[in-house]
Amino acid sequence: VSQSRYSPWNAYRHWSVGVRYYEVQRLNEQQEFETILQTNDTTFTDDGTQNSRMKQYIYRVLAIGDHAISYSNVIKVKPMSTLYIPNAFTPNGNQLNEAFVPVGQYLYNYHLELYNQWGEKLYETEDCMQAWDGTYNGEKCPQGIYFYKFTARGADGKYYNRKGTIHLLK
Repeated sequence: VSQSRYSPWNAYRHWSVGVRYYEVQRLNEQQEFETILQTNDTTFTDDGTQNSRMKQYIYRVLAIGDHAISYSNVIKVKPMSTLYIPNAFTPNGNQLNEAFVPVGQYLYNYHLELYNQWGEKLYETEDCMQAWDGTYNGEKCPQGIYFYKFTARGADGKYYNRKGTIHLLK
């Protein structure tokens, strides 16, 4: 699921010769504006945000003319968080669905715990890129149902507090 941003703006009309092109700029983590697009259109989709961990994105548009530049107002965009938690995985070596990991975007304060049917904690992580491979103490866990607890906060302020079961299939 892409979290790209669609952002229209009004064409600049105050130069008699018109605008040569527009530059869309985004504030980076070093707090500097960098150009992410040059276009003659007045819309864009920012595909560069989907793998970022920024809590908000700040943009501006430059209208570039033959002898002048006009800067737009700055706009701040808070991304919408998403979460999908699968209900099964198959760590059987076929390279398909090999590990369990909740999938989301723009999530912070991530915490995942996994338990067996007796309540023994098998796995814990605060790293959203770290998936459970179906092992405990270096041994493969048996096929069965496992319990998870998941918490996170989205960049949009949404809280995620989920509990459920995951099926480990062979």
